[in-house]
Amino acid sequence: MVLIGICLLFGAQRYCAADGLIFPAQGGKEPQLVQQRAIIVYRDGVERLIVESAFDGEPGDYAFLLPVPSEPLEIKKASYPLFKTLFVISG
Repeated sequence: MVLIGICLLFGAQRYCAADGLIFPAQGGKEPQLVQQRAIIVYRDGVERLIVESAFDGEPGDYAFLLPVPSEPLEIKKASYPLFKTLFVISG
């Protein structure tokens, strides 16, 4: 039984990425993740995770699955130039 679990774990490794996984619409071609950066901010007992991902793929609809340790309090879209702004002001 343990051997089956280990085989399933290693066989499903592609689906267990901690940095997220992009799913194409049904019948679509799977894109390649080419860049990802993240910021984690912890303040007043609340942890915020901001993730920016870039991928190479055909135009279309995609879903992005990102594992987190508990149910998020909220999910929002950040302003697009956030990481570029942080890079500029950090010198």
